[in-house]
Amino acid sequence: MAFTPEDGSGKPDANSLGSVGQIDDYFNTRGQPAWAGLNATDEAKQAALILATDYICAEYGLEFKGYPANAAQSLPFPRAQLVDPRSGNYYPTDLVPGPVLHALFELAKIAAEKKTLYNTAQPSDRQVIEKKTGPLETKWQPRKTEEVTAANRYPFVRQLLQPMLKGSGFTLTSRRV
Repeated sequence: MAFTPEDGSGKPDANSLGSVGQIDDYFNTRGQPAWAGLNATDEAKQAALILATDYICAEYGLEFKGYPANAAQSLPFPRAQLVDPRSGNYYPTDLVPGPVLHALFELAKIAAEKKTLYNTAQPSDRQVIEKKTGPLETKWQPRKTEEVTAANRYPFVRQLLQPMLKGSGFTLTSRRV
């Protein structure tokens, strides 16, 4: 499958909310040139952007306020009737908002480092509380049962996206004068 970044037109075949050029600029502007060294090839960067886009779509896609700007578009952005909480105005319907791109880029960096965005490792928070050497018996401390959700897996990403999610408490009302 070819890498097809969303350009604001609501592409029906887009598989990334951002481009390699955008993510390179994002990390270079923030003094993090390690991103460039982390994935030497554009193909690896594209794969990380696709994984990050998939994560945003799966975890937040149905939670975004507004509605897709184009009925045929494959991704949740661009959107119509989505309010910028800083200005109170609607985001233009021909772009992916900056906070969404920032969340995408932060997730892509994690995806590039880990090759996944979901926790696939076994919890290592258990400790041996009793060990017998005779007939080999080991007792472990019980596992913590806190559920890992999108909200607590990547809190920085959730914080960036929160104002655009349904139920965030920010609404725009208009009154006739």
